[in-house]
Amino acid sequence: MRERSSQFIGLAFVLAFAASVGCVGLGVSAQNTKSSTTNATTSTSTTKHQPRRPKSKRPWSGRCDPTKQEQADLSGTYTGKVNYPDASLTGDATLTITGNDFSLTAGSTTQSGRITAVTTCNYTGATMMFGDLTPPPPSPNPPPPVPAVSLRVRKMGDRVTLMTVPGERRSFSFGTAGSAKAKPRRRRGKIDGGMKAANEAPQFPWPPPRASASVRIPDEFVRKPSGETYLRDVSERLTQALNRAGYEEISWYAVPDGFALVSQFEQCDSDGTPLSGATRFLDKVFRPPLRTPWDYIRKLILPEVGHFRVIVIIVSDHPFSQRNVRVSRDEALAWLSSGTNGLPQDTGDLRFTNAYLTTALIYEFEQASVDSGAILKQPSSLTGKMHLQKCGIWAALERR
Repeated sequence: MRERSSQFIGLAFVLAFAASVGCVGLGVSAQNTKSSTTNATTSTSTTKHQPRRPKSKRPWSGRCDPTKQEQADLSGTYTGKVNYPDASLTGDATLTITGNDFSLTAGSTTQSGRITAVTTCNYTGATMMFGDLTPPPPSPNPPPPVPAVSLRVRKMGDRVTLMTVPGERRSFSFGTAGSAKAKPRRRRGKIDGGMKAANEAPQFPWPPPRASASVRIPDEFVRKPSGETYLRDVSERLTQALNRAGYEEISWYAVPDGFALVSQFEQCDSDGTPLSGATRFLDKVFRPPLRTPWDYIRKLILPEVGHFRVIVIIVSDHPFSQRNVRVSRDEALAWLSSGTNGLPQDTGDLRFTNAYLTTALIYEFEQASVDSGAILKQPSSLTGKMHLQKCGIWAALERR
């Protein structure tokens, strides 16, 4: 009888509390905007002008002539990584270029076509056209046009990197670890370009998948106060900031002419504030213990929603657009363990020039309940900068 009385009193307490809560109203605030118009008066006057003598064209006096183009010869056999989803070319590949003809093989798939490369003021651009370029005979149903991809080219000795230019709707990338026929050479001094070898650091998905939010990190946050700055200095600066913000585990990936840093998979509140203590890096929804009657009531009324986050910081001189693909929770969770535990030396020796951009991508996942799966939020309710501010990375980078 005592147990039944206790259960009856507890149930009566819950029902009384629910009745006292009532309905929750949502307040809506409206923001008024004011507009003002200004009237400007114009006056016209007529003056007599002397006829001007035509100016003679002066020869270009800069360091390079932007009107002068030179055809670039990319002939060679290269082995590396390719990513061209439109032609089912991904993974380890061999690219053979002979004059303006090329053949690209990845696994059991081979594509061939024509490539034309032109250099202007130390910038090399190329166009790859896939397929048979022989003009078809007249037909009422002509075949579809041959796919063409606009690329940026980096070639240093026995290395070549091909990457789609901004605005190109097709995604293509090819990076080499060196020519298959080139003789080994000893490197001295600093390296100014090139793609990281696949056996030194795994490649991060490129272009990166669409994130929930992003923000560019100012150059002054990662540059050395004086002297030349190299990518190893940038990596050390970012690592220190992540450590100060509480991230003790970090992994490195290779991206074109740079690197990517991946943080731990962490759990946070809906406003982006990380959970405290050991619960911060739990990969499952945190369920607090029921110690008080209020904990029990809160569990009955409030849903157990989980918010998770992975931060990827990319340092590269290749501008990129994010691919419209959705990353799963398991993929983002595996990024930390699949990367290397340090920055490869060749990448660290690259100079951090003004062409480099440091971009933070935030992949935020939301789990509606304990029994449901976590889904990527696109877009996030917070900006990229707000995410970095909430987790402490932004403040750590501001401090020197």
